[in-house]
Amino acid sequence: MNPQTQSATEDAFGKFIELIREIVEISGNRNCIYRGESAHYDKVASDPYRSSPPSEFDSENSDLERFKNETLKNVRNHIHDNEKDDFEHLAVTQHYGGQTNLIDFTTDYKIALFFACNGSHDKDGRVIVLSRTEEIDRKYRVKQPLNYLNRVKEQKSIFTQPYNGIIDQDDFITVNIPANLKQWILIFLRFFHDISTQSLFNDIHGYIQDNDNSRKASLLLDEAERQLRRYLDDNNLPAEEKQDTERKVIGAYTEALQYSPYNVNLYVEQGKCHLYFDQFDCAVETFSKAILLQSNHVDASVYRGFALLHLQDWEHAKLDLKAAKDMGADIPNLFYQDSQSISDFEQKYNVKLPADIVVLLTPSEP
Repeated sequence: MNPQTQSATEDAFGKFIELIREIVEISGNRNCIYRGESAHYDKVASDPYRSSPPSEFDSENSDLERFKNETLKNVRNHIHDNEKDDFEHLAVTQHYGGQTNLIDFTTDYKIALFFACNGSHDKDGRVIVLSRTEEIDRKYRVKQPLNYLNRVKEQKSIFTQPYNGIIDQDDFITVNIPANLKQWILIFLRFFHDISTQSLFNDIHGYIQDNDNSRKASLLLDEAERQLRRYLDDNNLPAEEKQDTERKVIGAYTEALQYSPYNVNLYVEQGKCHLYFDQFDCAVETFSKAILLQSNHVDASVYRGFALLHLQDWEHAKLDLKAAKDMGADIPNLFYQDSQSISDFEQKYNVKLPADIVVLLTPSEP
């Protein structure tokens, strides 16, 4: 990792390693399976149980059994494959987003981490650690599907099929995944372990979902740009309305990144918004994510350098700006788009720029 990416990236990476260490220590030498959830739900439950009031399933669980049988009947009407047993039909349905009485787990905690971070970036997620014993396997009917689907193989899937639709709280351990680490973790998992939406959903259905997510992200970006133009064009916005607009703009980018978590340009544009709103620490963090995804992204290096200038972190700012100037960036031109002059910048932010940085910001003589 090069010197420019140290501060924000190393701090986040340290926390990522701590989370992994916590999961590994909890697992110990036991045979464990894992489940990632993007939010803390009341129960670890199958979809029909979680989406319906518990009263809909009676104490004998006959309603849940009827739901399973009705699902199987409908699936068989659409998938004419007599070679698969009931469990395999349910596993396929679950993997393509259908509701079943299965609860999906994985044998790889890193994949569970991915699912804990892949969504709800404004909420803490969690990784569920369930230790397998003969008793647990019988109680929850733990079973591994055949690897005839790419996503089953890549996700290292394994399912539980509890009779009452839930995993008892006393049987598992929860590891909390902080909301502010979710984007970082998704990037680290891709960077170090090749775990991403592309690797875990590597089939035609994943391609279709990816296109759909891109459209959703584009709509959110349109709204963010509309709000930002209003913010920049109207100098008389009341302070309360300005704050509300800032929240909406950043929120739109954050939501868009849930649909497209590896889009470097999205991070760069969100980082620029942080700069517009004088949120310099956030800007540094966001540009750092972009640089980790693409180390030679010129704008990310330039604008992170500018953000570091505001924070008076001269050494890291100089590293970024020098790196951007090797990549051909016109540093002075970009600087003067935001500040009328060096003295104007110094006066506005009550700083005195070091001489070597002034040189980087000064146009060369013709």
